[in-house]
Amino acid sequence: MAGSSTSWSSLLLAVAAAAATLCCALLSSSLPCAAAASAAGRSAHLTKGFSRVKLSESQFKVQKPYDVPLHERYEQSGGVRRMWVFATDKPITTKHPGAARTEIKVDRVYSSGLWQLEGDVYVPAGTSGASVMQIFGAATPHASTLMLHVYDGRLTYYHDLTKVVADHVYDRWVRLNVVHDVAAGNVTVFVDGERRLSSRGRGGREHYFKFGVYKQSLHHPSHRMESRWKNVALSESQFVVQKPYDVPLHERYEHSGGVRRMWVFATDKPGSPNHPGGARTEIKVNRVYSSGVWQFEGDVYVPSGTSGASVMQIFGAATHATTLMLHVYDGRLTYYHDLTKVVADRVYDRWVRLNVVHDVAAGNVTVFVDGERRLSARGQGGRTHYFKFGVYKQSHHHPSHRMESRWKNVAVYTRAA
Repeated sequence: MAGSSTSWSSLLLAVAAAAATLCCALLSSSLPCAAAASAAGRSAHLTKGFSRVKLSESQFKVQKPYDVPLHERYEQSGGVRRMWVFATDKPITTKHPGAARTEIKVDRVYSSGLWQLEGDVYVPAGTSGASVMQIFGAATPHASTLMLHVYDGRLTYYHDLTKVVADHVYDRWVRLNVVHDVAAGNVTVFVDGERRLSSRGRGGREHYFKFGVYKQSLHHPSHRMESRWKNVALSESQFVVQKPYDVPLHERYEHSGGVRRMWVFATDKPGSPNHPGGARTEIKVNRVYSSGVWQFEGDVYVPSGTSGASVMQIFGAATHATTLMLHVYDGRLTYYHDLTKVVADRVYDRWVRLNVVHDVAAGNVTVFVDGERRLSARGQGGRTHYFKFGVYKQSHHHPSHRMESRWKNVAVYTRAA
């Protein structure tokens, strides 16, 4: 198991120490290294479970007034991107209706999933009436899903001065983490590691992130506007929630205090109108593999009354849909719906540690419960696989009307065969 060997490498652990070291290497003289490391440490937990998206420099596309050269509105030096604009500047093209701006478009368009932009922003005193960050894309009549404006040293939600995301932002580095859950239709903003805003999304089919300065028309914008950015990263969550298509996420899923709670009703719809499967609220671990030895680890809690549900599976097989499913029937954890193959008994109302090891080349699966080996089974072929956990209604042995499982400390590991 993962804990007994250093040969396993974790895919889902944040490397806060490395992030802090990088941050120190890029500091300006206005912020002590210890303070920067502290800011990075406070926000490191926010990227756990996310996978960083590799971006080339060409994917940071600068948009600036069309009639001035780039060096008169943009500078990149020592890891810091500095962007400034004047209120009287032209838009980015002769035909563009927008106001003056010098912004970077992160050229990575997404339409589903859970995405996060992370970066450190510095706004010089005097800048006011400017958007410094946005999520572009929304349903008509809106253009954006989120904009963060600066007015007199306050970071606000759009131009609403009653929704202050952060105060006293002038002349200091501020760590921003912005999380967009497309399926749930919400956006969450963290400032220096603290949650400061949750807002509803605005629909739309495609989205991307932007940062810099973009003049706004309200509250007397300043003549000159500037923002500086460093340590900008884009990441995508490895945890993709699948739930009944006709209910909002919060009615079937909750994530609080490190615990992911998922529930479903036997009468619920599937994941999409065209999906043939049964009712479920599951998390797909968005890391597909086709070779090697892989291990899923997590603590699961099944409330009494839940029966006839799969709580964990390895998806992908040759002639079947899955290589492994662990079901719960009347307090027993079983191999599929075979009541003679009990992996663990009396699992209700207690935390159970599961380790599931899949050796693709050897074609076998091993399940450990609370550190003890409880099942070895043959694999079922297939070219690609991934892990899933949650609750998924089954058709055997009289499933209960309501099914629930809770999970914490979930991680995925791999090593060579």
